[in-house]
Amino acid sequence: MNYYLYDLVSNSVRSQIKRSTKIGQIKKFSSWQKAWATLLKDGTIIPDIAAPVLISEQFWLENPVCLMPESPELIEQILKTNFEGQVNALRSEYEHFMVAIPKSTRFNGEVIKGVFISILDPKRKNTIIEHFANKYDAPIKMTFNGSLEKNICISYRDPIGNGMIVNNVPVWKLAFILEAESIEEFGELTRKTTKDDIFSIDLSKKEQKTQFDVIRFIIGFMVYMAAHKDHISSVDSLKMQGDKNTKPLVIKTIKHFTQTKSKSAHYRNLRHERFYQGEWETWEKGTRWVPVNMITKLVEDL
Repeated sequence: MNYYLYDLVSNSVRSQIKRSTKIGQIKKFSSWQKAWATLLKDGTIIPDIAAPVLISEQFWLENPVCLMPESPELIEQILKTNFEGQVNALRSEYEHFMVAIPKSTRFNGEVIKGVFISILDPKRKNTIIEHFANKYDAPIKMTFNGSLEKNICISYRDPIGNGMIVNNVPVWKLAFILEAESIEEFGELTRKTTKDDIFSIDLSKKEQKTQFDVIRFIIGFMVYMAAHKDHISSVDSLKMQGDKNTKPLVIKTIKHFTQTKSKSAHYRNLRHERFYQGEWETWEKGTRWVPVNMITKLVEDL
């Protein structure tokens, strides 16, 4: 397969727990998930940014889906495309999904080995945590407080180090990511509205730029799928690494519609209620996008 699949945090944690159990460093538990949660609660394991991702992964593994861009050129095309309008809503068939990355693709010169995405509001996150706690009899609790603002969590293996890159992006900031053509322009746009930033000041400029490119691709990829009907060309299954009861990974190949004979081609967001009638009545207002100044055709013979 000429694609990188996302490497689950769960796989490395599971291996560490099982290895420690075998050599007697920790007692045996009914499941590695319960062992991990207990060690986390006891303070033996220090919580980090990857902990919520691991819980989301366990929920996702019950119905694992991977979206596979049909070609590296599709990723390049999305990164170069302009988007017009506010991203006040996101449309996705899945709360959690993986995006496979072609092995020839580079984000700011870096190899990204698959991306994991979760789209949840804080209340829904609590539901996922409670599901994890109940399923594995794990001592994890979380009290819901705060706004109902939806976030998109984008995570992938650090291409330079050994850890994880985890970005939690409020939906209202997505418009600035699509509007900006560079991370510098994104900084200018967001500083007009908030002092917070989604990029850590501890990271180098190169690392921040890589994150920006990955996030912009993922958001653009979701817009692309909302703008093109019949975008899935094939569905395949693949057995994943992990527990023997892990369900097969369902891979959905996303067709590459290329732009032809276009000038100032871009995608425009539809917000008026008249665009959400008939076959679109189940779509949340603000989730539809259409290609503008763009004649598209399906790429063949890839």
